[in-house]
Amino acid sequence: MGPAILWVCGGRDGCWWYRAELPRRWLAAQGYDVRMTNAEGEDVGHIDDFGAVVLQRLSYNSIEGTTEMLGFVRALRRRGARVFYEIDDDLWRNSFIRGTGPAPVHRALRRAAFAQMERLIGACSGVLCTTPELGRV
Repeated sequence: MGPAILWVCGGRDGCWWYRAELPRRWLAAQGYDVRMTNAEGEDVGHIDDFGAVVLQRLSYNSIEGTTEMLGFVRALRRRGARVFYEIDDDLWRNSFIRGTGPAPVHRALRRAAFAQMERLIGACSGVLCTTPELGRV
């Protein structure tokens, strides 16, 4: 059906099930070759095998990790792959993330994290999200 899809997942938990595994199963039923990795050394093939890459849950990475991933995304895009940023939380309006919840994050750090995340989203080909409302944010 075309180049394989690489899905870079977070942990294999409930979010993984409905945000990665169920879409993988649907795509596989349509004839797509979808391979998943937690980036923990699984052999999923050579990076040139993939025409599309989905990055799940990157909004929870460190700023340093996001910077490294930005270089990876740009390299993938240069060689023609489509890269998608997958997100299911409205991090811009979520009171816990914004610092008014039970574990506030320092404002300067929060701003830096959002800036890095937005740079990463901007470098991707598109965004996958769980609801139309989130897509409009």
